[in-house]
Amino acid sequence: ELKSMLFTKEDMFVTLEVKGSQRIVFTSVPLLPEEEDHMAKFRKFSAEKKVTFPSWVDDKNRVMLRFLQGNGFDYKKTLDSLQKHLEWRTTNLPVDPDEVEEEVNKGFLYFAGRDKRGRPVLHIQVKKLADANLANEKLAKLAIYMLEFALENLFLPGKIETIIVIIDMTGVGALGIPIGSLQTIGQMLQNNYRARLYKQYILNTPFLIKGMWAVAKSFLEEFTVAKINVLGGDFSEVYKQIDK
Repeated sequence: ELKSMLFTKEDMFVTLEVKGSQRIVFTSVPLLPEEEDHMAKFRKFSAEKKVTFPSWVDDKNRVMLRFLQGNGFDYKKTLDSLQKHLEWRTTNLPVDPDEVEEEVNKGFLYFAGRDKRGRPVLHIQVKKLADANLANEKLAKLAIYMLEFALENLFLPGKIETIIVIIDMTGVGALGIPIGSLQTIGQMLQNNYRARLYKQYILNTPFLIKGMWAVAKSFLEEFTVAKINVLGGDFSEVYKQIDK
């Protein structure tokens, strides 16, 4: 069914009226001339720094371009973040399913359903997450397992390469939110799974958190703000993206 869907430019890029476009589909698709140019310049920059990367960084999956875009096409920052990513992979991958089986079965972090354009939906049940009281290291391992599962099983390369995240805060007051745990998942996605988040919906958000978001978003990059929707009990924005 997914393979038969008609995909358009709108599925390949996120566009903001003021900021222009940002790519969200990378694998085996034609690139813009400026993207090709940045990649060529970054290869030269890396060679001058005597840094080499595994072949998969610069193959059809375009990991290099993902990191270039995520770092605003700043070659120095891209080089640094790619090197850190390689170190991270060596330390954290692969994840043994047996190591996270108990946490998977608790049901506070799981994939279920797809949005109207076929993107898989990751659900985070904050109350269950808080009750589990996991060490950040264990939670990080679970998040990695879930995201690697999506990479291997839920995407359609060249067409569907991003996820929707729904964070449900039902039953949790502002003081009961496991901020550190949510930050662990967020940083994991931001640093090592570049351009994989399409939209994030935070549901049943306590009033205090909504107020904090209203202030915080003014300090964030516009593409980041456009991805995040902090909602109360009105889910109409969600239903624009996902069928009821």
